[in-house]
Amino acid sequence: MAFVLFAYARKTAESQAWAANKAKEEQAAKTRSPLRELFRGDNLRSLGQVFLLMTGIWFAIQMLTVAPSGLLISYLHLPSRSVIWGILAANVVLFPVTCSSARFGRRRTLIVCGI
Repeated sequence: MAFVLFAYARKTAESQAWAANKAKEEQAAKTRSPLRELFRGDNLRSLGQVFLLMTGIWFAIQMLTVAPSGLLISYLHLPSRSVIWGILAANVVLFPVTCSSARFGRRRTLIVCGI
């Protein structure tokens, strides 16, 4: 699956907004430290938003996979193989949804999936 994602990423063109921003950054190339720039101004705000969002997504994924799988096996006495196949099926559905977020926008995809 990693090779498929790698091939997809290699063939997918970057958005116009990203390309315009990249050209703007190259024109205004400064000798400042990239790490210093990351922790200042708008970059710090963007870093905080992405960190908060991805931490929340990571916790949600952990809650949705680890805890229920243990409960399904321990209390409902489902075979562990069935639980693993269920998690695999969920990830098979998640893969195209994640790839489609590049087309429809990550914010819109996250809002729709959240609902």
